[in-house]
Amino acid sequence: NAIPFLVLCGPVVPEVSREFAGVLCWSLVNEPDLPIHFMINSPGGYAVDGFAIISVIEELRKHGFKVNGHVFGQAASMAAIILQTCSERTMSTHDSIMLHGPSMGLTGDLRDIKAQQVFHTFATKQISSILKQYTKLSAREINSILSEDTHKYYDAKHALEKGLIDYIRGEP
Repeated sequence: NAIPFLVLCGPVVPEVSREFAGVLCWSLVNEPDLPIHFMINSPGGYAVDGFAIISVIEELRKHGFKVNGHVFGQAASMAAIILQTCSERTMSTHDSIMLHGPSMGLTGDLRDIKAQQVFHTFATKQISSILKQYTKLSAREINSILSEDTHKYYDAKHALEKGLIDYIRGEP
């Protein structure tokens, strides 16, 4: 039996979320008793595509499947949020996690901009809910991450303390 591996190396974009869902379904049909290992080295990407991946992971977990997330390099932005929903989360001392609030580029007329503002509020609430559910970050810390115009970086030790990972690979 081959251990199912998925690799996210690059941005979270529509092609990645489609491929992720397809490979997960194939793995579950062909290797239903094995955990899936999701390797992440990503700068993040689109919220919609990240939420699609999160929906698949959470649905699988609800049905008893394991999807383990492993940072190799960096899990930044939406990739870091995806990581939080995995069954088991790991990183080594060489890796990092970066969190920040949603960002957007505005295009179109005033109606389009208002619609984008509504989605921005929705995305912020979703990310806040995920961080509250899966991490040890306080409500104040989450609010600070999502509302300030800064990026918050975590090394392995800090990520473990904040509940962003479950253990550091390579440590006893």
